[in-house]
Amino acid sequence: MTPNHLTRARVLALVLTCSLVLLFPTRTFAWGDKGHQIIGALAWLKLSDGAKQYVNELLPEAASDPNGPLAAVGPWADRQGLANPEERKWHFVMIKLWDAAYNRERDCADGNCIVVKLEDKKNILQFNSDRRTRAEALKYVIHLVGDIHQPLHCIDNNDNAGNSLLVKFMGERTDLHKVWDVDMIEASKLSVGEYAKKLSSLEVTKGYWIDHWSNDSHEIATRYVYAIPKDGELGRDYYRRNLPILDRQLALAAEKLRGILEEVLTASPRSRRRRR
Repeated sequence: MTPNHLTRARVLALVLTCSLVLLFPTRTFAWGDKGHQIIGALAWLKLSDGAKQYVNELLPEAASDPNGPLAAVGPWADRQGLANPEERKWHFVMIKLWDAAYNRERDCADGNCIVVKLEDKKNILQFNSDRRTRAEALKYVIHLVGDIHQPLHCIDNNDNAGNSLLVKFMGERTDLHKVWDVDMIEASKLSVGEYAKKLSSLEVTKGYWIDHWSNDSHEIATRYVYAIPKDGELGRDYYRRNLPILDRQLALAAEKLRGILEEVLTASPRSRRRRR
């Protein structure tokens, strides 16, 4: 192939990639980097020493982060979504606003939704014997557990998961998705570590069923997230009403992540061999 042909091929590949990105403009992102870091930091605070050891072995490059390795790699899967646009659907399950609950045949027929992908990555983390493959699966699990607890990642209201619904938050122009991803969290003015400690005293339910998490998020989006004034002005009343819900979702995500890691890492083939 001539140099001109190579250049043309590269341009076409770039155009195709950009086109795919534009189809899902910001929908990979949930909670923003800080939200995922808060979830990871809180889960790390509550994780057992044994599970922490396995995490450090799988993610040695992240072990020195002051908020723990779960926080350090929390945003990683969003970067993968930018590099591989076909992965963007993994971060969502588009349950119609008017539907009551997740239905696999209707909402995830191709298997490319967060409910199925989270279960897949969990199983890879638990049963695969290759360390690098398990480390990658762990990073996906950390991120997707966070995403499934972001209400706008589990609802379809014909507004691109809230990204195309323009609003004002505290007088600033934004969109509904960003309000829940970033704006309400940043309004606290707390650092990642401070926010995690604030949430550490919240009592949340234990145990997990991944499809139930999507149903809970869908209900929250239906009842609370979309309860917005007609003029789209989301002021202090909206913030005060919904901040406890957002905080609970962050704390729930951390607890569910802790539960998965305690079960999966201590039940993995490698850890079972170690205990013998």
